[in-house]
Amino acid sequence: MVDKFDLLCIVGLILSFLLVSRLPAAPSKFGDIYFHDEAKALAHALRGAGPWSEVAFARAPGPALYYAVPYLFVSPSAPDGVYWRAALLWNGLWMAMAILLNRRAGEHLHGDLAGKIAAIISLVLPLGVYYSFGVAAETPAYVATVVFVFGWAYWRAGRDTALLSRGALVALFGLFGLILCRPNALIISGIAGLAFAAMLLQREAPYTTAEKRFAAAGAVAGIAILFFVSATLKEISGKRGVSTQASNFDTTLFLSNFQFRTEPFDWRFWGKGTRQGSADYQNYARTQKELEQESMQAGVPVSHLQVEWTRRDVAEHPWLHIKMTAVRALSLNIWLVNSTRPSAFHLGPFRGVAAYFTFHILLNIVVLTPLFLSFAFLATNREEFFAYWPLWGLWLGLLVFHAVTYAEPRYMLPAQPGLAVMAACMLARRRDVLPGSVPLSARGSELLCP
Repeated sequence: MVDKFDLLCIVGLILSFLLVSRLPAAPSKFGDIYFHDEAKALAHALRGAGPWSEVAFARAPGPALYYAVPYLFVSPSAPDGVYWRAALLWNGLWMAMAILLNRRAGEHLHGDLAGKIAAIISLVLPLGVYYSFGVAAETPAYVATVVFVFGWAYWRAGRDTALLSRGALVALFGLFGLILCRPNALIISGIAGLAFAAMLLQREAPYTTAEKRFAAAGAVAGIAILFFVSATLKEISGKRGVSTQASNFDTTLFLSNFQFRTEPFDWRFWGKGTRQGSADYQNYARTQKELEQESMQAGVPVSHLQVEWTRRDVAEHPWLHIKMTAVRALSLNIWLVNSTRPSAFHLGPFRGVAAYFTFHILLNIVVLTPLFLSFAFLATNREEFFAYWPLWGLWLGLLVFHAVTYAEPRYMLPAQPGLAVMAACMLARRRDVLPGSVPLSARGSELLCP
């Protein structure tokens, strides 16, 4: 049921879109073009306006499936700008749904106040809105995580805690969508398995049988999704689709040898246009060219040579790789505008270097506050730490994965819904213990976030 607060959130979201549209930086409209082209090919095939032989997935299939839906309503002969506007509207609708679902997740865990705080946090954080301006994996992955967190919260608060109950099925559906959009999110299934093992070992901890089963289901579901995606890619794209996925990972892992190698504080976007004068990028480009030449001469896939190069480098420089991993872990949680020089930065009437640094200080305060509140929430609920794995597991998993491979803060976006809910529960709990306040338990509601 939509109420006045929901409507205010939607109005706030519209204002947020208008504000973000005025920023001096914006994501590429069509990302790296893969998802846009794949979604168009799929939409055309479904409408009978294109052959099914052109439907293929070079990367994760989730974003292409997601954007194919609005593309079905665009004329096959329309220019790309029309497709982009359809995708923007589609992203906007789902971002509105995400805010409403995040509110419900907070309500299920800690009551009305926590729900409203979760919605406000989701609204104040501009990152989801920012990436909605591009045809990329960020928005569908974010939405899928919201569905996962909402389903889990609904399941946890309900009386029916069976694995085939409505809440559990919604959560598993969200997990399925998340992994389809971001295959690296599969690591959360490993964390679910670890949480399950930890709950089994801690016999005196207050973990229920239902919580243990849900964690086990999360671990098994990840493996099942992996096999399903692999089989689907083989069926639709042939072996090329699966090999492309593996090649993408090998290339990403290869980048880890150069990012922050000799320039730990050069956090510019990893690209030729934005890394001018970068010794690390030049070293990467030179090594990559050498491997490509060796690949042509020896007839060996360049991805195999990249893996071998990485193995040798890690063996020869272990401490250097530990340092790069630490820097990447830090950079994943600090958001910077890389496409605009500080002197050229402008936001409405505010311009120049002072505006640039003020903007980034405020942005990172907004981003980091829910993270620190989440730490406080987990410390407060440390006896049930592993039961809350759906809220913190994705953040930890993505942090570990990208700290070891290649880091950009946008890769952490899918972890934001869980952080928002934990932060909301923590703030609502603080309100409950203020003098004169009435705790939720005294109002007849079970305090699920004690």
